[in-house]
Amino acid sequence: MDLADLDGHSLLKKYDPQITGSPFIHDDWVSAKLTLSRGKEIGPLSIKLNIESNELYFLDSTGKEMIAADGLVKKVDCIDYYTKDSLRYIFKSGYPPIEAQNENYFYQVLQREGLNCSPGNLNISGAKRMTFPVTFQRVS
Repeated sequence: MDLADLDGHSLLKKYDPQITGSPFIHDDWVSAKLTLSRGKEIGPLSIKLNIESNELYFLDSTGKEMIAADGLVKKVDCIDYYTKDSLRYIFKSGYPPIEAQNENYFYQVLQREGLNCSPGNLNISGAKRMTFPVTFQRVS
C-alpha cells in the first residue's frame, strides 16, 4: 500500500516525483581501490558512490551488494574512470565537519599537475593573487 497526499504524491518518498536521474556519481559499477581508515588499501572492488546519501556501495567477493560503514573508508580511487578533463575520480573523507556534513562525508578531490584542490585547501603552483574561500600553499 502506498500512502499518498490529496494530490497523489507519495508520503513515503523523499523527493518530488518529477525529479529524475540517479543519486550515483555513475549508474554502473566502477572499479576502485579503497583506502580504509587505518591505512590499509584494498581492491580493486566494484563500487557505486551515492552522492545524495553519502553511501558507498560495493560488491563483496560473492557478488552481494553491501554498504560500507560510516568512517570505514577514507579514500576511493576510481580506476579507469575519468572526468571530461581526463582527471581520475578520487573521493576522500576525514575533513573537518562543514555544515550538515561530518568527517565521514566524501568529497571529490581534484588533482592535476600544479593544482591540488580539496575542501579548505587549494594548492596552485606559482599562485600570486587570487580570491577564494580556501587556504593557499605553494606546491614544489
